[in-house]
Amino acid sequence: MKKILKLDYLLLLPLFITCTLGIIMMYSASSIVAVQHYGYNSRHFVDSQLTKLLLGTIGLIVCALLPYEIWKKRIVSICIMVGGIFLLIMVLWKGKVVNNAQSWIFGIQPAEFLKLGTILVTARFFALRQEQAKNSWSGIGKLVLFLATIFFLIFKQPNLGSALLILSIGFSIFLCSGININLLIKRTTIGSILWLPILYYLIQYSLSEVQKTRITTIFNPFVDAQGNGYQLVNSFIAIGSGGITGRGFGNSIQKTGYLPEPHTDFIMAIVSEELGFIGVFIILAGVLIIVLRSLKIAQLCVDPFGSFIAIGIGCMIGMQSVVNLGGITGLFPLTGTPFPFVSFGGSSLMVNLIAIGILINISIFNKIKFDNLNI
Repeated sequence: MKKILKLDYLLLLPLFITCTLGIIMMYSASSIVAVQHYGYNSRHFVDSQLTKLLLGTIGLIVCALLPYEIWKKRIVSICIMVGGIFLLIMVLWKGKVVNNAQSWIFGIQPAEFLKLGTILVTARFFALRQEQAKNSWSGIGKLVLFLATIFFLIFKQPNLGSALLILSIGFSIFLCSGININLLIKRTTIGSILWLPILYYLIQYSLSEVQKTRITTIFNPFVDAQGNGYQLVNSFIAIGSGGITGRGFGNSIQKTGYLPEPHTDFIMAIVSEELGFIGVFIILAGVLIIVLRSLKIAQLCVDPFGSFIAIGIGCMIGMQSVVNLGGITGLFPLTGTPFPFVSFGGSSLMVNLIAIGILINISIFNKIKFDNLNI
């Protein structure tokens, strides 16, 4: 009962609004595609998303009630690292190919779950360093090896977007860990020089033709508007035609065959077309509040482990939002990164909801700790 009273409603309210709008727009954006591919069942995608929403909500509740300190146990980190690498190897061996990427196995995308796994492992590593008053680079090799391994395995799917996001999440926690800045500058300079040949190799020889095309297309998609720039051009049309209030719910033209798979990466373009700037603003405001609340929880948390987890979750949700919006507006290459809580994608939705559950537990811990200090 005490935990229920301590729930973080500043986190739950924007989450509820964003998820509700996400399901509504999922139905609108996916209904025509569902009818075309699944025997006139216009609810195919939204029913699937609702199932994942239910599972994710159960995960949220469990993680909100489960003491977050359990994730700090050494055995948990070992299971995440070994299990994550094993699943990624299985994906490359027996995984299902969807949209030119071999990212699926057992009906899930392991790369999505490893985003949260990376947060937990990295947070534990730097929390232990703070508790032991270490400010050196000793022992960091194991963490770097883990991150490099999952980056390589996800990159080979190929899923460059998730691979870079995982590295960025780990680096964000690293920057907030209180590491010696002088050491950081020296090691970064040396590391950059050493990584340049590897980076050149990855760009020149390891990127698939689809990935190279996505990178070059953003410079001028109109040069090949009926080919490689087709998705981006139609995304521009959807966003531009919505205006302030949009065409109205269900009235999108671009979802009728012009914008392929409008319920996935490009769902925010459909939101813009149907609900206009107002609809986009409400969703972005909801996500921004969640991110800012995450960082506030991190700031208030007296436990380094909880603080680093909150930072990682806030960065994960924020980065995914920025990368998705950057992709549909031509600022970044298209990477297949879903928009949190809105885009179709069960793995992404469940991971984000579970992450919010952990965040709620950290917030409850903060409030109970604060109350005890003021008794």
